[in-house]
Amino acid sequence: WVAALEQLGPVDVVEPGPLALARALAHAQLTDAVVLLDGQADGIGVVEIREGRVTRARRVFGTLDDAAAALLENGGASGKGPIYLTPWNEDRVRVLSTLLPEVIVQPLPTVADVVGPFLPAYGAALGIGTKPNIPETLISPELGARITVRWRRELVPGNNVPPAREGDDESQKRQKARSPWQRAHLLEAGDHTRRA
Repeated sequence: WVAALEQLGPVDVVEPGPLALARALAHAQLTDAVVLLDGQADGIGVVEIREGRVTRARRVFGTLDDAAAALLENGGASGKGPIYLTPWNEDRVRVLSTLLPEVIVQPLPTVADVVGPFLPAYGAALGIGTKPNIPETLISPELGARITVRWRRELVPGNNVPPAREGDDESQKRQKARSPWQRAHLLEAGDHTRRA
């Protein structure tokens, strides 16, 4: 399926949804969380995030009883923090509250106006323009090699750089002289370069 996507354009990364979810939640300073992604008949994703990193992720097929048992088995229902549920469903919350009375169930927070069910997609979008950590992705070694070559090519000064135009001030010329990867990181961190 990755080869089919490559027919449309270059694929820079294929990563697990929980990884993208952790990135989105970190964007909102939520670095420790237990999340239930309630697909109901399609399975319930159980994701544990500690210090911004996914420490456990699994899909439980069955009922909320099975998901609660998985949480208890792994210590995710220890009562140390809320369990976030998405999508929010009052009936499902009542069942979870009965199964795990010591746990507070909350909706997954909205991050940058993006609601819970779409946070993995938002987290993936936040990853655009950043160099992927190849071992954490779901890509083949061959695709990983192609991505690495593309990133190295972009890091070479002069590659993929729009030409400076007459009338550009010095700041614009410096910005255009950077590779797309460098520009993305400067935009993310805020470009604090001194204007000439």
